[in-house]
Amino acid sequence: MKMLLGEDGLASFSKSFIEYMLSRLEELELEFDDIKKIREEDLNNRARDGYICPKEEEENSLKIVNNDGNENEMTHLINGNVPFIDESNIYGRDGDEKNLVEELLKSEKQVIVLLGMGGLGKTTLAKKLCRNKDIECHFAMRIWVFVSNDFDIKRITKDALNSATQKNCSFNVFSVIQEELQKLLKGKRFFLVLDDVWIENQYEWECLGFLSNFGSEGSKILVTTRSRIVAKGIYPTMDYLIYELKKLDDNDSLKLFQSYAYYGLDYQKREELKNMSMEIVKMCYGLPLLINVIGKLLLNTNGEKEKWRIIIKNDAWKKGIILNTYKISYDNLSNHLKQCFVYCSVFPKRHKFGRSELAKLWIAQGLVEDGASKPIKEVETEYVDGLLHRSLLQKNKGHWCEDKYSMHDIMHYLAKRILLDEKSMGSKGVRKCIGSDSHQNNDDSFEVFNECVEPIVGRTHHSLYPKPKDVMSTSCDVNLKRMRVMICETSYFDTISNSIGGSKHLRYLNIMGEIPSFPKAICQLYNLQTIHLDLVLMYYQYFEFPKDIKNLKKLQHIYISPRMKLTSGIGELDHIQTLLPKIGVTKYDQSCTISELGNLSRLGGTLVIKGLEKLTTVNEQEVRN
Repeated sequence: MKMLLGEDGLASFSKSFIEYMLSRLEELELEFDDIKKIREEDLNNRARDGYICPKEEEENSLKIVNNDGNENEMTHLINGNVPFIDESNIYGRDGDEKNLVEELLKSEKQVIVLLGMGGLGKTTLAKKLCRNKDIECHFAMRIWVFVSNDFDIKRITKDALNSATQKNCSFNVFSVIQEELQKLLKGKRFFLVLDDVWIENQYEWECLGFLSNFGSEGSKILVTTRSRIVAKGIYPTMDYLIYELKKLDDNDSLKLFQSYAYYGLDYQKREELKNMSMEIVKMCYGLPLLINVIGKLLLNTNGEKEKWRIIIKNDAWKKGIILNTYKISYDNLSNHLKQCFVYCSVFPKRHKFGRSELAKLWIAQGLVEDGASKPIKEVETEYVDGLLHRSLLQKNKGHWCEDKYSMHDIMHYLAKRILLDEKSMGSKGVRKCIGSDSHQNNDDSFEVFNECVEPIVGRTHHSLYPKPKDVMSTSCDVNLKRMRVMICETSYFDTISNSIGGSKHLRYLNIMGEIPSFPKAICQLYNLQTIHLDLVLMYYQYFEFPKDIKNLKKLQHIYISPRMKLTSGIGELDHIQTLLPKIGVTKYDQSCTISELGNLSRLGGTLVIKGLEKLTTVNEQEVRN
């Protein structure tokens, strides 16, 4: 540029303009190189007609560029562009394969989303589909792209071109790569696998939208992912179907395990190891990944029981696999969702949460961004569904067939490891979770955490969970001032009822059992957001909330037993969102009147009102109508 413009001419332009022109020149140089390469390839194609026969690359190998830019030799591929798979060690997926083949051949859906948590064998099943004879006959071209959590539209398109051509693409300009792929797929019905997809952003899916316009009618895209949100973000013009992959049953899990661990063993040895094999399989939760790993570890032990016991007892293999395989799901969460996920490890394995209960606990601990001002339904959708749709929580049924949520054992272990490991990296906050499991008497009971767990919360939090029968009350009194969550029975609450008023930071209070009188100190908990009182007065008398309940201006959710009555003044609590199970209408001045409910503009969900026949005044009738 100095040669063209001279020193004076160059000085007349701004620095930003010069930088732009230099970058544009670099782009033009790359485009020129691509045009030159296309020209060379055209000449090579003509040479195949008989004039010249250039050296061809081996068709059974392919090089790909990984995320850090290094070229690695890919595993040898059969037929050039479909990953090899040993089908002799696949169990329990015949039904899934049949269903998916039917969808791929007959369904009008353009995209099939294969959904499931890590380790279920989604990639293995996708490879099996690529090898299916019906798929081979139906699609003119099969393409495989490993997407990963590092979204790069240029790399994805280039890898698709690599797989389709069975050789390493040398183009560097995205528009040129895109054009070459379009030319290659034009008029052809293709089957494209996008493996391990984490694209949740609508814009990123729109960047991939051009794929829907390539190829002929009937082309299909199979997406493997751990996240249901990936499917929701798919480009609007793409019609999709979600197929959720389930874990293996015990029988198929055992067959898969035996295919590795029993190799070379005689019938007698296999029979001797049968019971131990069943125990091992149950440790793997129906996840093929874990079964494969432990099966291969036991492969060279010649079936010696003692060696099996040593390997099983030392579960380092399991810890390593869990952290390496599943932590990526955690890493892809927002900071607030990360905290909510790890918080669930405070509870025992397989503990079942109510949807609303979980959201309120997170809000109470300060884990939800602007939680105090958000409607509870919004928090449930954003946070509970956020973990559920990413396969970090799972939905179950409770005793009354209501929806409950829990963590898979693998995810519970992961959350606990993250809590403890990240603690050692310099966390400063302290939160003590004291209590024991009321449902189990084993190692899965509630644990006492006295470690620094700053990754969960950015400040000091304390929680008390049931049932702390073995905890001295004095050990808890020290921390009552910083308590945010308290769930306990009245047998324990009696010991701290006099000092509970000092728990100024308490957000969530749940007390269960029989009490002699209502603890008025609760009305001093000015930051309380949720109060759940499943209480019964001795001799089963009815009783009312104290009048001072109206001082709890931040109260949002009230759950009371049928024998409790709300006092007048409830209408002043204009943040109330939930009022359960029912309200009794009365004509007495001391009790809550129906007219007060008109002030509760945020009240949602179900509201049951009894005693409407007691309404007498015109104003009350108008309110009722």
